Amino acid sequence: MIGLTLITGLTVAGHSVDRAMSRAAVQGLTADYRVANSAYLGLEPKLADKIADVPGVAATTPLASAGLTVDGEYALVSGLDPKQLGKVADIDFTSGSAAALGPGRIAVSETYAGRAGLRTGDIVKGRFDLDSGKPAGLKQLTVVGVYAENRVVSGVVGDLGDVLPYAMDGGYDSVLVKAEPGRAAGLDREIRSALGDSPLLKVQSREQITREESGAIDVMLDMMYGLLGMAVVIAILGVINTLAMSVCERTREIGMLRAIGLDRTGIRRMVRLESVVISLFGAVLGIGTGVFLAWTGGSLTASGLPDYTTTVPWPRLALFLALAVLIGILASLWPAGRAARLNMLRAINAQ
Repeated sequence: MIGLTLITGLTVAGHSVDRAMSRAAVQGLTADYRVANSAYLGLEPKLADKIADVPGVAATTPLASAGLTVDGEYALVSGLDPKQLGKVADIDFTSGSAAALGPGRIAVSETYAGRAGLRTGDIVKGRFDLDSGKPAGLKQLTVVGVYAENRVVSGVVGDLGDVLPYAMDGGYDSVLVKAEPGRAAGLDREIRSALGDSPLLKVQSREQITREESGAIDVMLDMMYGLLGMAVVIAILGVINTLAMSVCERTREIGMLRAIGLDRTGIRRMVRLESVVISLFGAVLGIGTGVFLAWTGGSLTASGLPDYTTTVPWPRLALFLALAVLIGILASLWPAGRAARLNMLRAINAQ
């Protein structure tokens, strides 16, 4: 029960986080591909031009990041071409619009707006800086919109021309690519070819972005399953010990059952069923407790991952129940064999 409580709790929590991260990874992203440097060293601006010239590419939007401080509140600002934003991303503006973006004009996320006390129409002094070896730059900025949080852009969105001079190494973080209708399939190979098939560059589809975001959760779960597997081994030994003690304490009962006609196969079946009942009882209690703990702890995760909802992986829990039955059968082999080998007369006369 304790082992399955821990395993089930981790499984439900991990599955729920995995689902939430999968949804958040491409939330607001309408582009078909994202091109980035696998070593996080940025992309040279000329690479964006090569991508735009690939047949089948309808639109490209380079993204660059820098640091921005407004009224003492720091955030990453994403620089992009406002005219191309609507083609590769769907940003939900609660006030203002993306059409108003341009040189000296920014939009801020709801979270950052709350921290810095910003509203649409505010004119502020912003300081651009990042570890790029360049001095910080002061610039008067106008807030032209407030948008809901998403994973496509950072806490602030600005014009690419304002942000790029302060980006790391003066390069792009990534390039978002929108394919022409019916041309998305296989376009990644053409993009790689246009970029010289460099192993440092990764061209990811929406599905690949999702798998990358959730991959860390799967690795963590696999590690925890390995550690908690010891709890299952201990559980098997516990069931064997319980059944062995039961056989010893019920020696006379087993002898009487044999005397009134129960054969050795029936004795084995009786002990085996008892073992399965013990295992299933512990499994049901453990799984139920694990789901409850994952549900009660979900509020802590939801505070840092707004898309989090408790999702129960029923097929995996059914597998746990099936394994509990198998464990019960395996754990009963030695005690059941010992009970079946008892001498009938000696068992009846046992004290």
